[in-house]
Amino acid sequence: MQKTDLSVLLQKLLKIDLLKTRLCLLCDQEIIETLFQEKSIQQKTTLHYFSKKDSFKDFLEHFQNQSLFDVPSFYFISLPDNVTPKKWTEETTLLSTIQNWDGFQGIFFGGTTLKNKIQKKDFPCIDEMYLCYSPNENEFMKCIDAFIQPYSIFKEITSQQRNIIKNLCLENYGNDLSSINQHFLRMEKIQCNFEDAFLQETNLNVFSLIDAFVENSSDQLLLRLNQLQNQGIDCLTILGALFYFLKQMFQYLAQLKKTQNSKLIFDNLHIPFPAQGRILKAAEFLKIENILLFMKKISEIEFQIKTSKQPYSYLSLELLKLY
Repeated sequence: MQKTDLSVLLQKLLKIDLLKTRLCLLCDQEIIETLFQEKSIQQKTTLHYFSKKDSFKDFLEHFQNQSLFDVPSFYFISLPDNVTPKKWTEETTLLSTIQNWDGFQGIFFGGTTLKNKIQKKDFPCIDEMYLCYSPNENEFMKCIDAFIQPYSIFKEITSQQRNIIKNLCLENYGNDLSSINQHFLRMEKIQCNFEDAFLQETNLNVFSLIDAFVENSSDQLLLRLNQLQNQGIDCLTILGALFYFLKQMFQYLAQLKKTQNSKLIFDNLHIPFPAQGRILKAAEFLKIENILLFMKKISEIEFQIKTSKQPYSYLSLELLKLY
C-alpha cells in the first residue's frame, strides 16, 4: 500500500485513462467519486457503481455475466466501512473465485479506517493501491493548484492572481473540492472570471444547504447559507425546505424508538430514496428534543425572518441550535 498526498493523487486521477486503470484507493474525500463520474463521461465509458452493502457479490455477478461485445465499462466498487475480519475473509474469498480478470478495469474505493484491515494481496485484479489522508491547509492549497492546472483559462495567470483565486475558493467553498472544481468548469465553459461564474451556478439550491446540514458541519452549513443568500434565494423558501426535512426527521426518530427497521419506517412514511440517505446521516447526531423545540418556534422564526434586517443571520443562529 503506497501512501500519497491528495494533491499528487488528484494530478494522477485528472490524467487517468479509465480503460487502463485497476486500483484500490483508501481516501475520505468525496471528490474522488465525482472525478471518476466526470472521467466516465469524458471518455465515453459506462460507469458501473456498486454500493457498500453486498458490493463484492453484486460486482462479481455483473462482471462474470458481461459480454465481450458490451461497450467499455469501468467498475466503481465501494468498500464497506465497518467490516469484521470474518466478513472481509468472506469478501476476498469471493474475489479469489475469479480466474480470469481480462476485461476488468475499475477501482475499489474505501475510507482510511480500512488501512489496517485490508492489503494489496487481497485484490488479485489490481495494479496499484493507495492510502491518502485528508489534507492540511498547505496541502489543500496544493489540491486547488491541481484543479487549476488543466484549464486553459488559467494558463496566463500570474502567481499573485493564482493566490487570489485560491483564497476566493476558500472564502466561498471552504474545503469542498467538488464545488471548487465545478466552479472552475463553469469558468472554463464561459471563459469568465471567478465572480462572474457565480451567475452560471446551476447546482446550488436549498438541498445543498440540507446536505451540508446533515454532514454535521456548522462551517459548511453557514457557507451554503451565505451562497444561497448571494444567489438571491428567499430566506423563507429556505426555511420551508428545512422545516419539511426536519418534520421527516422528527417522524423518523419517533418511530425509531419503536422499531430499529429503517426500511420499514421509510415505507410507512413514504419517504423517497434520495431523502433516506440524508435522514440516516442526520440521525447520527440530531436529537428529537432539539427538532421539537425548533418546530415549536417555527411561527416565531418565520416572523423574525419577515421583519429582521438580517434574516439569513437570524436563521443561521437558529439552525446552529440544532447541533
